[in-house]
Amino acid sequence: MHRTSNHLNLSIVIVTWNCANFIDRFAIELLSSLKSYSRFEILVQDNASNDETVKILRDNNIEVIKSKTNIGFAIANNTLITLCKYRSVLLLNPDVFGFSPAFWSKLFQAWDSVNPLFIRLLNEDGSFQNCVGDVLSLRRYARKIMGGIDFAAINERCTVGMGIMAFMLTSRECLDKVGLLDEGYHMYSEDMDWCYRASRAGYQILYEPKLSLYHMGGGSAAKRWDPLPARLAKIHAERIFVTRHYRGVQRLTLRLILACKVGYHKLQALKLR
Repeated sequence: MHRTSNHLNLSIVIVTWNCANFIDRFAIELLSSLKSYSRFEILVQDNASNDETVKILRDNNIEVIKSKTNIGFAIANNTLITLCKYRSVLLLNPDVFGFSPAFWSKLFQAWDSVNPLFIRLLNEDGSFQNCVGDVLSLRRYARKIMGGIDFAAINERCTVGMGIMAFMLTSRECLDKVGLLDEGYHMYSEDMDWCYRASRAGYQILYEPKLSLYHMGGGSAAKRWDPLPARLAKIHAERIFVTRHYRGVQRLTLRLILACKVGYHKLQALKLR
């Protein structure tokens, strides 16, 4: 998608929860990278933070809708998506860094304006983060047994099964056709569910590895749960996905695999006590 001006026509959607430790850096960097552009908006929904997140954002002249309770990632994003006024929509986590003015022009040059686009996300040490992959299926487990796909080694744009919504660029038209995020997921797997539905609706899930940003990863979730509850929450979300989208042998087999994973993680936790 080539632009002849600095008009982005972009709505940036951000959900926060207790991000005071890094939100000032995020706000300053994001706003600085956008200074030379116009026709964009930043929409923020705060999920009842009990720290200085909202104050810091407002001090940076970013408007915030503050919830009285933590309504979850999906509901918060959906609330903001319905308010977006531009045709391009970016779902962005507040713990993503590395923005520059050049990033935005490169992003829109890489995007076809039709299909959802994900980029390479890096850990703080510069290593590859598991930001794209296959949706949960028996095929994914079979691939894993056979060695799997090394997504870190991919250097050219390609299609993937899914990406994490720490960074996802899409369009209002796509969102209207696919639908909003499934609010049955409080946290985890809503991105996989949406990508699966987008693929079923005829969209390609694009991955552009030549564009990269740093993602602290779980900047909010890391403070919310210790490792075992976090793993169990992810498995619970995966069970919802399996129930939503599969039938017959595939559903039964995947539910059995997930039950085994629950048992394994609980056993490992007992060993560490």
